[in-house]
Amino acid sequence: MSTNEADRLDLRQALEVVFEDERLARIAMEAMPPIDYSQLATKQDLAVHSAELRGGMAELKGEMGMLFAVLDGKIVAKSAESIKVTVLTMLTIAIMLGGYVTTVLR
Repeated sequence: MSTNEADRLDLRQALEVVFEDERLARIAMEAMPPIDYSQLATKQDLAVHSAELRGGMAELKGEMGMLFAVLDGKIVAKSAESIKVTVLTMLTIAIMLGGYVTTVLR
């Protein structure tokens, strides 16, 4: 059921009788602007948008998972490279130290 201007006028006249004051009736009517009820969301509208939102969130979660996997792979590769450099550096230092000690002890 849609409210038309005739219905709003009837309501205003009834409010004038109830409030016994035209000013209060005008204030009450201004506090209740006309509403187009066809623009209100229904439970079905909300369910559809909720399903769309959940689908979008699942897609985003999948994309983030792939991004984290790529980043994790790069981090593991960088960590392995860092470990390799550290071990080779330590081995070089050990060989140099061994050569120094051998030279000094002769």
